[in-house]
Order: sequence, then structure tokens, then C-alpha cells
Amino acid sequence: MLHTLPPDASRFVVALAGMWSIRATTIPDTVMPGISRRRRARSAALRPLVSRLIDDLRP
Repeated sequence: MLHTLPPDASRFVVALAGMWSIRATTIPDTVMPGISRRRRARSAALRPLVSRLIDDLRP
């Protein structure tokens, strides 16, 4: 799907996914700690995809 987008749009999508991943693992949820665990688990599951997308965008 990202290959159909202009290069700048693809980079933006990958950067946004990376930012969400970092935010999910570094900002704790003090009201509902269970949410933080799920965020970390999702972030870990998405890490290979984000890495692959970054590799695909490299010239």
C-alpha cells in the first residue's frame, strides 16, 4: 500500500507509526496500568513491520 503513495507520504506514515510506537512504550498510564502493558505488547508486535517499512523506503 505504501508503494502507491508519493515518497513523502510514505515516509510520513512510517514516521507516524514509529512515533506512536515510541510514545506507547515510554509514557506510562497511571490511571489504568493494564493499558500500558497492552501498548507495549502492541508496540513490540509492530516493531518488525515498522523496521521493514523503513528498510523499504531507503534508497
